[in-house]
Amino acid sequence: MTENATLTPRQLRAIHALLTHPTVAAAAVVLGVAPSTIYRWLSEPLFRAALAQAEGEAVAAAGRRLATLAENALDELARAMRDPMTPAPTRVRAAEVILNNLLRYREIVTFENRLTDLEREMRGEQ
Repeated sequence: MTENATLTPRQLRAIHALLTHPTVAAAAVVLGVAPSTIYRWLSEPLFRAALAQAEGEAVAAAGRRLATLAENALDELARAMRDPMTPAPTRVRAAEVILNNLLRYREIVTFENRLTDLEREMRGEQ
């Protein structure tokens, strides 16, 4: 958060509280401020930008963690599919999960490629 130099220490704590508590009211209780104070800060562009950056970093960290777990999850699904001791409905469900997620992944990749092509076209690149 490079722009945080002008945020107060309480505002920086508020950003953390907003990321770790389900509501503004709950974050306010932890900080010992009125919810209206947090709402006022949320109306400030610098605070909103710092919060958005912190949210992005949290999502990216969660994504990295999911990526590290993905191989184990796929191995477990594959094991469940192949294990004759696993009940048939569970094996079918494992196969369904794998195929559905593969199709969703493919859709996302296709969409990203199309979007990239459109952006290039709009910039006049070929």
